[in-house]
Amino acid sequence: MSAFSLSERSAGAGGPSGQAPAPAHGIIGLCRRVKGRRLETVFGSMLKVSLQEFALKVNQPDKTERNIRGAARSGARLRSGESGAKKIGLFVLILLLCLQLSSRAEAARPELNAFSQNVRQDKSVTPAREPGILKSDSLSPYVIEWYLDMSEHADLNYLWQLLKMKSYAERPDRCGGDCAAETFDIKTGDEEGEIVALKVSFASLGFYEYLIFRKSRSLSDVKDEWIFLGNIDSPGQRDAPPEHRIESGSDRTWFVLRELWSRESSTFKARGEKWYEIKEGGIKQVLYFPVEGREKICDAHLDRSYTTILLRHGLEDGVYTVPVQFLVSYGICDCTRSNESHALFGKGQKASYVWNGEKDRFVLDASRSDITEKDIGSLYGVEGLNEAIFVEYNFDELSAIATDGDSKQKEWLKKFVGGRGDSSRKEALRRMLRP
Repeated sequence: MSAFSLSERSAGAGGPSGQAPAPAHGIIGLCRRVKGRRLETVFGSMLKVSLQEFALKVNQPDKTERNIRGAARSGARLRSGESGAKKIGLFVLILLLCLQLSSRAEAARPELNAFSQNVRQDKSVTPAREPGILKSDSLSPYVIEWYLDMSEHADLNYLWQLLKMKSYAERPDRCGGDCAAETFDIKTGDEEGEIVALKVSFASLGFYEYLIFRKSRSLSDVKDEWIFLGNIDSPGQRDAPPEHRIESGSDRTWFVLRELWSRESSTFKARGEKWYEIKEGGIKQVLYFPVEGREKICDAHLDRSYTTILLRHGLEDGVYTVPVQFLVSYGICDCTRSNESHALFGKGQKASYVWNGEKDRFVLDASRSDITEKDIGSLYGVEGLNEAIFVEYNFDELSAIATDGDSKQKEWLKKFVGGRGDSSRKEALRRMLRP
C-alpha cells in the first residue's frame, strides 16, 4: 500500500472522509513535533508537505476529484472547529500512523523531503508555481479551494492570470494568511454538466470573490473538463459578508448577490441585489435594485427606512417579468436619545422589470410600474435623502399631516418647514399649519 492510500484510508476511518493525502515522510517529520501542537496545525502541515505528490495525481479522473473535494471540505471543518472528542480521536490516530509508517520514512522521494523542508522553513513558499499544482488546462474549483485552504501565502495573481480574469485594483493579490475558500453547487437543471461556485473571502479587507465553473462531461474522454465561466467581485463589505441565492425560471438561472451598497463612512446603511445570469458563454449582470436601508436625518429629526419584496416572477404576456414591491416608511426620530421613532407615514410602489432582448438585460417597464428609475434613485439611492426631494415626492402625505395629523406630527412639521430653506411647497405647508 502506498503512503498516499494509507494516509487517505486512515483519515477516512478516524474523521472526515476524503482527507487530503500526506506522504509518509511528512507524517514522520510531524511525529517528532506533534507534542503540544494544535490538531489543526498538524493536519495543515501534513497537507502542505504533500503538495507535490498530490500534483502527480491531479490529472487522474474521478478519484482525484473526490479526494480534492473531500480534502477541501474536511480542511474547512478542521479550521472551523470539531468537537473535543473527534479532535482527541484524530490526534490518537495520527500517533498510531506515526508508529505504522516510521519504517517507510526512508522510502520517501528526495524531492518531497526537500519541498517539505522548504515549507517548514519558509512560509512564503508559493506552491502554486510548483509544476502540476495549478495548471490552466486542469483547473477545478475543488483544486483551487484545496490549494487556498492549505496555502497561507498563496500567490493569487498567478491564479487570476491562469483564469484570465480582468485586472481589478481592489482585488487582493496574495492571501496573507487570512483568506478562506468554500465551494457550493448552483442548481440549474442542466444535464450537460454541473455548475459550481467558489467563494474566496478576504473578511479583514471586506472583499469577496466568486468564481463560477461548469463541468462538461465528454462522451469520448473519461476525464471531466472544468470550464471557467467568469467571476464576480464584491468589494466594500466590511460590516458583513454578502449573501447569495439562486433564482430560476423558464429554463434560466440567475446567481443573486445581496450586498452592502452604502459607503463605509456613511451614516446611511443600504443593501441591494445584483442578478447575474449564468449562460453557456459566461455570466453577466442583468438586473439590480435596492432591497433595504435606513437613514436618520438628525437635523430634520427624520427617520427613513425601506425594504423591498420580490414578487413571483415569470412570463407575462410572453415577456419574462420580475416584479418588485417597494415599501418605505418615515418617522420622527431624536438621534440623541434612542432608536425609537414616532410614525409619520408610509407608502408602497411597484416596479416591474421586463427582459429586453436588444439590451440583453432587464429594464424597468414604466407602463407596469408605479415608480420611475429616477424616483428609485432619488428615494432609495445610497447618497441619502435630499429634503427638497422628500417634500416634492411626499407633498400629499405632508399636507395630510398639516390638516389631520396628531399633535406630535404637526409639531415636527412646523419645525421641519420653518426656517429650513424656502420653496413654494414648504410655503404651502406653512399656510396649512396656521390656525
